[in-house]
Amino acid sequence: KQYYLKNKDKIDELQKQYYLKNKDTINELRKQYYLKNKDKIDELQKQYYLKNKDTINELRKQYYLKNKDTINERKRQYHLKNKEKVSDRQKQYYLKNKDTINERKRQYHLKNKEKVSDRQKQYYLKNKDTINERNRQYLKNKDTKTVPSQ
Repeated sequence: KQYYLKNKDKIDELQKQYYLKNKDTINELRKQYYLKNKDKIDELQKQYYLKNKDTINELRKQYYLKNKDTINERKRQYHLKNKEKVSDRQKQYYLKNKDTINERKRQYHLKNKEKVSDRQKQYYLKNKDTINERNRQYLKNKDTKTVPSQ
């Protein structure tokens, strides 16, 4: 241990050189090991996550808050490049989890009536003209489609 502490920089540099020289074989061996022990590794990861869930989530949150702009920009760029793919995945997810999503929405609305109401009011005030125009168009189309009774 003392030897390592004295020569830490030199050892780290040698390890880096070794890795760069044998990168392909090391990666292949790692892949083989993972494939052989996949179940065990996955189980250990799950246990570790369950054991340290709060800490992990807090660190993720801190990382996100620190790098929020770059993360969101990366996501935005990906969504712009892959609109159809993202849209399809969102639809599939919604169709698969429709009941749970709607139940969560319902529960949220029940718990946060004031918040939801305020958000709806703000949306209306912000988009008042568009909403009123859409309503006029709807009523106009509705009137033209109905046949007056005789």
